[in-house]
Amino acid sequence: MREITTGGVWTHTETMSGADAVALAQRIELLGYSTLWLPETAGKDPFALIGMLAANTTELRFATGIANMFHRHPDEMKQAALTLADQAGGGIIHGIGRSAGQRDAGRSGRDETKTLARRQARTHGEEPET
Repeated sequence: MREITTGGVWTHTETMSGADAVALAQRIELLGYSTLWLPETAGKDPFALIGMLAANTTELRFATGIANMFHRHPDEMKQAALTLADQAGGGIIHGIGRSAGQRDAGRSGRDETKTLARRQARTHGEEPET
C-alpha cells in the first residue's frame, strides 16, 4: 500500500462503465498517485465502487470525498468503511459530509434541519436530542 501523499486524484466516474472506471484506477495507480478520491453525487454508490476498484488494483488507496450523511445512518457508513478497509488492505480514507444538505433534504422529503447534531451524537455513541 502506498503512503498517502499530496499526489492524489479526485474525479467523477458517474458516466463511466465499471470497466472504464477500473481502467482509470489502474492507470492512476500506474502513474504513481497514492490516492483516488471519489465523490458521492447522484449516481454510483462510492462504497460499492471503491470495493470494485480495490479488487482490481494493488497499491492505490481510495477515499470518499465525500460520502453524504443525508443518505445513510452513521452505523451503515461505519460498516461500509470497515468492510472496505478490510478489502483494500486498510487503504481507505472515509470522508463524510453534508454535501448540499438542504437540497438533498428537499429531495428526500425529510426535515434535516438538525441532522448534523443528530449524526454527530450517534457517531459518538450518544442519544441525540429530538
